[in-house]
Amino acid sequence: MDEEFTSGLRLRAASPDVPPGFVRRERLDRLLTQGVTGPVTLLSAGPGFGKTLAVAAWVQTGNTPGPVAWLAADDSDDPQGFWTNILGSLTLADALPHDSALRGLRPARDFGAPEMAQIVAGFGQLPAPVVLVLDDLHRITDARVLTSLTQLLDHQPEQLRLVLVTRAEPALGLRRRHLSGSVTEIRADALAFTEPETRALCARSGVDLSPVQAATLWDRTEGWPAGLRLVLLGLDPHDLETGLQRVTGHRHSHLVAGYLVEEVLEQLPPTDRRFLLATSIVEQVNADLARTLTGRPDSHRALESLVARNALTVRLLDRPDWFRYHPLLRHLLQERLLAEQPDSVPDLHRRAADWHTKAGDPITALEHHARAHDWPALTRLLGAVALPLVLTPHATELVAALAPAYAQAGRHPSADTLLAAAVCEFKQCDYESMRRDTDDADALLTAHTGPVEPTSRILLAVLRTAYARTHDPADLVERAEDLIATVDRMPRDQLPAKDGYAVIAANNKAIGLLLSGDVDIARAELLQVRTRAHRTGMGLVELAASSHLSLVDVVLGQLPDARRATTTALDLAQRRGWTREPQALAIYAAAALTHIAVHELDHAEEWIALGRTARHPNTDAGARLILEIAAVTTTLARRDAYAARGAERRLRAAQNESGRLPPMLHRWIRVTYAEVALATGGEPATILTAISDPGADTGYAAGLERIVRAKAHLAAKQPATAIETLDAPVRFAASRTVATEAALLSAIAATHLRRDAAALDHVTEAITLAQPVGLVAPFVAAGPRVATLLDRYRHIVGDHPAFTRTLATACAITLPDTRTAGPVTLTERELAVLRYLPTMFKTSEIAADLFVSVNTVKTHQQAIYRKLGVTTRRDAVTRAREFGLL
Repeated sequence: MDEEFTSGLRLRAASPDVPPGFVRRERLDRLLTQGVTGPVTLLSAGPGFGKTLAVAAWVQTGNTPGPVAWLAADDSDDPQGFWTNILGSLTLADALPHDSALRGLRPARDFGAPEMAQIVAGFGQLPAPVVLVLDDLHRITDARVLTSLTQLLDHQPEQLRLVLVTRAEPALGLRRRHLSGSVTEIRADALAFTEPETRALCARSGVDLSPVQAATLWDRTEGWPAGLRLVLLGLDPHDLETGLQRVTGHRHSHLVAGYLVEEVLEQLPPTDRRFLLATSIVEQVNADLARTLTGRPDSHRALESLVARNALTVRLLDRPDWFRYHPLLRHLLQERLLAEQPDSVPDLHRRAADWHTKAGDPITALEHHARAHDWPALTRLLGAVALPLVLTPHATELVAALAPAYAQAGRHPSADTLLAAAVCEFKQCDYESMRRDTDDADALLTAHTGPVEPTSRILLAVLRTAYARTHDPADLVERAEDLIATVDRMPRDQLPAKDGYAVIAANNKAIGLLLSGDVDIARAELLQVRTRAHRTGMGLVELAASSHLSLVDVVLGQLPDARRATTTALDLAQRRGWTREPQALAIYAAAALTHIAVHELDHAEEWIALGRTARHPNTDAGARLILEIAAVTTTLARRDAYAARGAERRLRAAQNESGRLPPMLHRWIRVTYAEVALATGGEPATILTAISDPGADTGYAAGLERIVRAKAHLAAKQPATAIETLDAPVRFAASRTVATEAALLSAIAATHLRRDAAALDHVTEAITLAQPVGLVAPFVAAGPRVATLLDRYRHIVGDHPAFTRTLATACAITLPDTRTAGPVTLTERELAVLRYLPTMFKTSEIAADLFVSVNTVKTHQQAIYRKLGVTTRRDAVTRAREFGLL
């Protein structure tokens, strides 16, 4: 569905071939060769000065310092589109090594300074110089594009040599660079033909002018290349003098150019004239497209003839079956077509649209449907084929093709133009306007008496799913299921983009299921989406699935898996240049929560900061809210009440922007507010009222609710009720994090009740759950009673000593290493028994407290006596104190 390079880019990245009658001018070749020894070469002159052909001819000399990439600029480009095309042209020209980081970059919607820095760094890593020719640079008017290009110039690596071809000097600060000697300028005076070059052009064109006539021609055209070529095309070989007398000066005059074109057209046979007029509606043409537009079976011969006659027509060097008219000629032909045959123009555009649709170029087809004002056809093609491209690097081209429909929707709205406008608004992140236009389109379709196009239903379902994802996530699963059903009803021959829609729908449904609490189902579906998105080339959808899989691992408490998942997703985002895209936001949330779980709070705050800079003000609602939950949790882990209140306010603001929330996310946020209330002195009774008992629910949100209710009961000095609230932690052990905290809170509640054996059981369970994943946060948050629990666990159970020390360090607890003191070494079990010897406990009571047999205790006692060199309990205590064991 998502071709690596569109047909439009392939044509714009193809340099023109020099026509047979071209006069090679060595002086221009020398200027260009010298220019590319420096960073920037600027060719600036008005239309018709042969700038493009001069550069193309120089490239063909082979005197370049490295491979050459070519791109014709377009006035519809925004930063995403412009740099997508730049990188695409470099790849098409094979100007980049196969291991270059630039090959993997795919500029997306939020392209900006960080991504620009990535591109600059990529150029700096090239092993040899590369020449990049930017033709028609004057067409770039977007200030953001010019800013990004200026950033490149400000930090231009030595390996990159720019050749800028333009009618007017661009706003890139080149005057300052020229003063520093870093810009070579080639302007109109250098591009104009000299008198000897004019004589050579006449000879190559087969026009036999006397020296006087040639001098007259040069003087009157002032060496203007387009004027010379048009005059030579229009001269009557039998009456050269009359033709020359009609030539006047004013080489920049559009009227003169128009007059000269008319002179040429009047001399053509009617069939050739009609051929030129009809084919002028397309930017590039090949024989088959020309045949579709004109009906002429000899279209290829006609195009070849124009090139051979040097009639302002060139063949594309890298795509020799394609041809391009000189912009001056094409513009004047279009004016003449509109004046002479206005009724034919829409039909010609429809023919061009049909041809490009069959050729697999939906974006160019959309452009022609728009020029024909055939809005129903545009919407059918948009829904059937093109819409998934809005989630690819081709989004800019797609939206540019829809721009006329967007403008029409503002003046004369129809269901078709409103749907096209809504797609444009999605690209612009204007989700409220998107929703409004979608609803208005639906109302018009509902009021329509005839059948509704299935593709219109597809567009409605996609747009509503997009809105739910960003502003109404409670509806996300339902909207995605509606899209799935709509797609399933359409046969593949009517919906070529069926696979793309299916992946988009499945991804949104899986994310909605995750946010609703169906974690296991969401995980299974996200794994499938990731594979399918990769296979269909939908990189942003693949990123969204990968990033949400990392959130699944966090929810399940599988911290090592979460680290791996975030690393994998972030690697994809970095390679593609997507670290600030909405689809990457869940990476930052998952990474922050993972670092919080292992009590790496500085790292957590770094990820939160990255996430906040990554997201657009209106973006993935679920991931945005989870990121803010992480921010609140970090402040709570730092025990910073003031910061916690500020983070809570930010979370509430994000929630207010996000519409209705799915169940798990809504409950998670409520628990977070309750945690802040507890940390800042809130009344336990109020918290217990706000967070209801989850009953038999064993999901992630229910576990969080039990934990915060247990904390409230502990704060209210109700430890028995806290234990009852937590119930058996195994009931919600699907989340290792929640189960660990529940077990630890149960241990703390047991210590309040002086149930030491139960407390030991619970802390043992907590450590057993936490150790395999390195979970630390619940122990740090549990407060001072953890010290006693850890010390008791260490001396009685003694498992996982390294992890126990990690917990003690994180909790700022000093656990002295008493295994070796003085000349005596005791085992952990012997040390445990030793601590009971100064007490009044009998051997049977020690055994009961340690959950071992009486014989085992006696065996440990005998070992202690032997190692200490004593025979009585009293002496053992005395000697142990001397050695620092007690």
